[in-house]
Amino acid sequence: MPVVCRAGDFVAVARQLARQSYLGVINGLTQALALESALASSLSSLEGNRMGLEIGTRRNLDVLNALSQVADSRQRLIKARIDGILAQVKLKAAVGRLSEEDIAGLNALLD
Repeated sequence: MPVVCRAGDFVAVARQLARQSYLGVINGLTQALALESALASSLSSLEGNRMGLEIGTRRNLDVLNALSQVADSRQRLIKARIDGILAQVKLKAAVGRLSEEDIAGLNALLD
């Protein structure tokens, strides 16, 4: 028995995909903003630990832990930005607005 799909089904699926993609864009932007604050905090902590090491109130291990936190914050921020870019591409594709210029821009980011 053949499966019959109505045009309304395709429209509903397209709307749902567009909604999900839009929420992905918003989530990516919000997450990137929060992670930028976390990175700034990590950098401030690192600076404080370095100064503490210089005057003898902190240990080298504290500085290394702070460095690790900075690296983790940077990695999470980069991932959030990439996820946001992918969500934008998915949104444009879902609404039929993905262009060759968009693809060229993505390729330029990867070079």
